[in-house]
Amino acid sequence: MEMKGKGCLVNLAALVAGAFGGVALTAVTGVLLFMPSTDVISSKPTEGDKPGIYVKESTRFFGGTTHEVWLGCVERAHVIEVPTGWEPIPEVEYTGTGLDLVFPDGGRISVPEAKYAGDYC
Repeated sequence: MEMKGKGCLVNLAALVAGAFGGVALTAVTGVLLFMPSTDVISSKPTEGDKPGIYVKESTRFFGGTTHEVWLGCVERAHVIEVPTGWEPIPEVEYTGTGLDLVFPDGGRISVPEAKYAGDYC
């Protein structure tokens, strides 16, 4: 007695299931590889009329590490990207017109008060 092979519909169903499984696995892997991991590596909360200063680090599997300085309220901050290669945690010097972020490498970013101050805090 000879046994016949699997039917055409079973083969087609296995092919379709494998295709959907492959697409789903590829999508999940892609999302996990490109999704950033973020941490706050330095924080100085708001004190009186001085803004809060928070340094956020984002790391991606492909794309490396980036840093941002957030000035103001946590919910609605003014975001400044730190140039690649600079040490991420700046010292803050307050001026009459705003503040300067002074980085250990010698870099300096001046931010006018209008960018981080306001009624929204």
